[in-house]
Amino acid sequence: MLALIYAELGEKSEAQRAAARAGELLPIAKDSFDGPILMTTLAAVSAKLGEKDFAIQQLESVVGIPNGPTPGTLRAEPEWDTLRDDPRFKKLAGKG
Repeated sequence: MLALIYAELGEKSEAQRAAARAGELLPIAKDSFDGPILMTTLAAVSAKLGEKDFAIQQLESVVGIPNGPTPGTLRAEPEWDTLRDDPRFKKLAGKG
C-alpha cells in the first residue's frame, strides 16, 4: 500500500523501493496467498509510473495462479488503464 501511495505522489524511486521490498519480504515461494497480491501490486505501481514493460512482465508471471489477478479483474480495475492499448496486456486480459 505504501508503494501505491508513493506512486500517486510521484515519488518514483520510493514507490519502486517499497514495492520491491514488500515482494522480497513475502515472495510467492514463502507465501502463496499474499505473494501474488504483492507481485500484482508491484505491477500496478510499475504501470502507474509508466514502466509498462516491467508491469506486463510481472503480470505475465501471476495471471492465472491462485490469488493472482484474473483476466476479468485486469479488464475492470482502473490501475491497468495505462496498459490497455498494449497487445500483451490485451492478451492477458483475454481480449487479444
